Amino acid sequence: MSKKSSFKDFNREGENTLLDNLREDGYLIVENGSANIVHYNVDIETGNPQALLNEVKEAWKDSKDILAISSPGIKQREIQQFLENIFSTTVTPVAPGMFYIFKNSDQRENYLYSIQRRSVNGNVAMEKEDLLVYLALARFRSENVTSNLPEAIQENIKLYHGNFLKAVSLSKKLLFSTGDKKNIIDLCKSAPAGVNDTESFYIHSSAVPDLDPTLRVFIGMAGIFYGDINNSDIIKIHKNSIKISFYNYDDFNNKLLPELHSRIKIDLAKQQMNFYNHKSKNNQQLLYFKDKYVLETHPAYQKWKTFSETLKSKGIKEIDEYGPSKQELEKLLDKEFIKQII
Repeated sequence: MSKKSSFKDFNREGENTLLDNLREDGYLIVENGSANIVHYNVDIETGNPQALLNEVKEAWKDSKDILAISSPGIKQREIQQFLENIFSTTVTPVAPGMFYIFKNSDQRENYLYSIQRRSVNGNVAMEKEDLLVYLALARFRSENVTSNLPEAIQENIKLYHGNFLKAVSLSKKLLFSTGDKKNIIDLCKSAPAGVNDTESFYIHSSAVPDLDPTLRVFIGMAGIFYGDINNSDIIKIHKNSIKISFYNYDDFNNKLLPELHSRIKIDLAKQQMNFYNHKSKNNQQLLYFKDKYVLETHPAYQKWKTFSETLKSKGIKEIDEYGPSKQELEKLLDKEFIKQII
C-alpha cells in the first residue's frame, strides 16, 4: 500500500542535474553572491519565517537572471504561493521541490517555449504544432500572456502561422479540445506508444512530443503545477477524470526493472497535488516491459524489447501498471538470473 505524504523525495542528485543543465546553457550559478543564477535552499517546515524571508530577498538581489529555489519537505503549491507572495511575480515550477523565479518575463516565456519545442528544427509541421501547444498552455496559465510575448516567439508565429490572431485562435480551440473526454480516450488508444487499459493510459515522458497535440496540452496543463514533465519517467492519464500522474523510478534509463520511488497525482479540476512515497523494503514495485512505454526510435527500445521477450519466456505475463514485486519475482525466477537484472 502506498503511503501518502508531503513530498520529501526530491534528492540532491536530481537537483544537481537541473542546475547542470543550466550551466550547459551558459549560466553561471552560485549558492550565494552575485551570478546569472543564484541557487538557494528553503526549508519552510523547520526554518524561521522572518529569517527565510530576508535570506530569499537577499538571494533575489544577488541573482542577475534567475533565482533557483529548492525546497525539500514541502508541498509544491505551498512553496510556490509563498514565493509569489514575497516577490509579487510568477514562480515557475521546474520539478517537484525546484522552482525558477525569472527577473525578465521574456526569459520565462522563452524557457516555457523551449520545453515544448522538439529538436528537429526546420520541420514546418512540427514547428506549427509546437507553437500551438505552447500558446494553448500560455492561455491556460494566463489569459493575457499571449498579448505580450517575446519578440523571437512572435517572429516564429508569423513565420509558421502567418497571422498572430489566427495562431491564438487555433491554440484556444486546441485548449478547449482537452475537455472532450471521448476524444481524449480515442487519442490515447491511437497513440504511437504507451499502454492502455480501461481506466488509464501510460507513456514515457520521452514519447509525449509525438502524441496528438490535444494530449500534449492535457499533460502540459498538469506540468504547469508539476514542472517540466521531462523530469518524470512514466506519465499516466486518468481517462475517467481530469487527473494526471507522474511516476519516478530509481535509475529508469539504466535498470531493466527499475523500482518505483514516488508518484505525484495532479487533479486539474481542483488544482491539487497529492504526493505518494513508494519506497519500501518489503514490497518494492518494479516496472516491467519498458519497451511498451517508448517509441521504437528510442535508443534503448531494442534492448528493452529483447529483455521483455526473455521475461515472457520465463513465464512473466504482460501486465499494465504493477507486476510482481521484487520480493515476489525472487521467488518466481532463479537467483542467478535475478542477480543479472536487479
